[in-house]
Amino acid sequence: MNNRTTVIAIDHGNRNIKTQNHVFPASYIASGHLPAMGNDTLTYNGKEYTLIDKRMQQKNGKTNDESYFILTLFAIGKELANKMDSYPKGKCIDVEILAGLPPLHYKELKTRHMEYYKSKDKKIDFEFNKIPFSIHIKDVHIYPQAFAAAVTVFDKVSMYKVVNVVDIGG
Repeated sequence: MNNRTTVIAIDHGNRNIKTQNHVFPASYIASGHLPAMGNDTLTYNGKEYTLIDKRMQQKNGKTNDESYFILTLFAIGKELANKMDSYPKGKCIDVEILAGLPPLHYKELKTRHMEYYKSKDKKIDFEFNKIPFSIHIKDVHIYPQAFAAAVTVFDKVSMYKVVNVVDIGG
């Protein structure tokens, strides 16, 4: 692990996954080989995944299986790939996740989501678009949806008495 923590805000929508710099479909397929160029690919635990533009069946609990964890790795890979020059090659990157849950389910599911991601406290190795990453999920914060993204710009909006955060769903 390193001394610097990378904060990544992720809105785990039913239609799209949103991060500070990316929006992509919340759906993928597992494949036995890498797809054609231009598609985002992820290799994790010996399996290869490709994002697809087909809505995944809506899930009440996004921690009941690995589906949203795979999508979280896509989100982390996309964000880290933007900043590859700022990380020492071969070093484990400490990641702090700011995740959003629908406001209706926030109170009921917050603790379960935090425990789910914190249970992955070991080093996680994966490849995003053939770029190898080693990460450690150092901390997790759960917010009502869209607030996870807003927290990343808190210093820019904190001077205002009222700030409207709009979440436009799929």
